[in-house]
Amino acid sequence: MVNKIATLIIPNVSVGFFHNGAWLTANKSHHQYTAVEQAVGSGDFEAAAKLISVKEAVSIAISGSGITLKGNQLYFQGNVVRGILGKRILEMMRLGHDCEPLELFLTNLVQNPSSRAVEELYGFLEVSMLPITDDGHFLAYKSVRKDFTDHHTGTMDNSIGSIVEMTRNLVDEDKNRTCSAGLHFAAHEYAKGFGSSGKMVVLKINPKDVVAIPSDYKNMKGRACKYEILEEVQRDDTKLVKAQVVEVKKAPYVPQSDNYGDEDIWTQLGWKEFIGTAAEFPINRKTAYDLDRKSNDKEYTGFFFTAYDEKNDNLVFRKHNGEDFTYCTVGDLSDWEITVNDIVLGS
Repeated sequence: MVNKIATLIIPNVSVGFFHNGAWLTANKSHHQYTAVEQAVGSGDFEAAAKLISVKEAVSIAISGSGITLKGNQLYFQGNVVRGILGKRILEMMRLGHDCEPLELFLTNLVQNPSSRAVEELYGFLEVSMLPITDDGHFLAYKSVRKDFTDHHTGTMDNSIGSIVEMTRNLVDEDKNRTCSAGLHFAAHEYAKGFGSSGKMVVLKINPKDVVAIPSDYKNMKGRACKYEILEEVQRDDTKLVKAQVVEVKKAPYVPQSDNYGDEDIWTQLGWKEFIGTAAEFPINRKTAYDLDRKSNDKEYTGFFFTAYDEKNDNLVFRKHNGEDFTYCTVGDLSDWEITVNDIVLGS
């Protein structure tokens, strides 16, 4: 039974108790407050004392992971874990997360071939206050044109769901060349003010693919060799800033066949026409489609599939006309005849 005199619990506010001759307290802001309150409530003062001790709590949190605590310093695979990630362990504990996302992040990070890029990335994470993901990546922002192409060349597709990559050794690794070759990403504060007439998207980046964090703008932007575009957001959307761990859900759209250029797949599957919903449409991203709308006899030739618009249940196609992109949105499939390689897919 709990000694009522030796404890003081104000539920969800604060807790105090005697342990080994000392009066220990924790309030709601403590990273392990809920666990401390439960331990004291059940009379397990030894466990509560360990939870109140930051060092003991961290030891409990990383138990069973590849992260170790030596003195006051965290290590992963023999490498020092910088302070910003150590602080995230405490915050993750407070929010009820385990350390698996951080361990996955560190596993990816140590695969980065550039020790300088690893060191610089810590600076970006500290300044940007952007989260890691449940699979060990991190999120960042990017400003793009209205058609989702990059501001610099207008040719690089950054539409939702795209994976953009380039050869790593073509990305400038010199942080002192602040505007140079590479796939650019940024903190919210920087991205929201860049190319403000365009759109802003959220990127998912593997830490092993970071090449440089330019020295200007206080570590608010970076260059990578690969990233994935997750979603479009409004420029004033700060939901990711100061978040710790974000669960990145798998895209609900999984096409029946995404063969990326195998021209024979249509005949192999025996499709002479397609009957189904837009979400079930068997796409091919590298083969041109001819689109004919029955209701108005309009033809759109040589278009490439670019995205499935889940919100409106539409297929989005586009082609480059020499200056920018022309788009064609296909809604009700029964109103369209879609042809690829002389095979009619539209119902």
